[in-house]
Amino acid sequence: WWGTVLAEAAAKFPDRIRVCGATSVNTDDLMRFNERFGGVAYSDLDEILSDQNVQAVFIATPHSRHSDQVCAVATSGKHVFVEKPLALTTADARRAVQACQKAGVVLAVGHNRRFMPAATALKSMLAKKELGSVLHAEAHFSTDSATHYQTDEWRAQRHEVPGGALTSLGIHMIDTLIWLFGPVARVTCLSQRKVLQVDIDDTTCALLEFDSGLTGYLATLFATPLTSQLRVSGTLGSAVAEQDFTRLIKTTSDAEQHMIPLDDSDSVAAEIQAFANSCTNGKPYPVTLQQAVHNVAVVSAMLNSSEAGGAWTEVER
Repeated sequence: WWGTVLAEAAAKFPDRIRVCGATSVNTDDLMRFNERFGGVAYSDLDEILSDQNVQAVFIATPHSRHSDQVCAVATSGKHVFVEKPLALTTADARRAVQACQKAGVVLAVGHNRRFMPAATALKSMLAKKELGSVLHAEAHFSTDSATHYQTDEWRAQRHEVPGGALTSLGIHMIDTLIWLFGPVARVTCLSQRKVLQVDIDDTTCALLEFDSGLTGYLATLFATPLTSQLRVSGTLGSAVAEQDFTRLIKTTSDAEQHMIPLDDSDSVAAEIQAFANSCTNGKPYPVTLQQAVHNVAVVSAMLNSSEAGGAWTEVER
């Protein structure tokens, strides 16, 4: 279904992007996609890669397939946009990046949260030092979507979503935190299955220590109604992006609250446009390759910490 979301966003730029077609293991989904967006119903990825009319490939497949598919696309000489996570291990993330660098193609990872209006406004606020010295950040991204998962779907498989929502949702917040505050040095994490019928974790929480000394907290759950919030606390005030990043509130040292005006831009369309710009004019994609790998490394460190009972764990560099 997320492939359809990406195609909808791409359709907003008909002068830049043309959907050539798609492939899917689900023939009904593929038929509906092609009826809506046109193009070829490819039999598999290899057929896409052999089509000289295709200049870029969007990957929205099970997580475990991302790194191999990115490498295959890169080897064919085509640009690649892959949904997060880039990979499930740091080694595979690096392998995917190296394949794209060797081929000289653009690699874009779909971390759309940093493109949301509240996130970009918060980035500007921090650049202007409006909150003073930042001390701490708290992020929470949860949904109850896993309560509806069936045991036979890929999202309900532990090897596809290690840490449950951490792999699917929490990594969005990790990317945003890294974008705002830089690399993470070490983490401590607990990830557990408490209520879900399918065998994946539903409750994950972590503490983060950044290279800068800043501390952070992340909660990401798969069995509670939608929560998407990021709070930043500094010596001169605090700011919270809430209601799925559609609202940003700044609180100053006199306890006055100020609603920050935001536009209503589409974050998915923004990342697709940024990818197109990278492919056509070489403008760097906002999620750097170093950040994309570091996101995966932070998730891996959290998983390792949880397996060790919450021990503080260094993030692999």
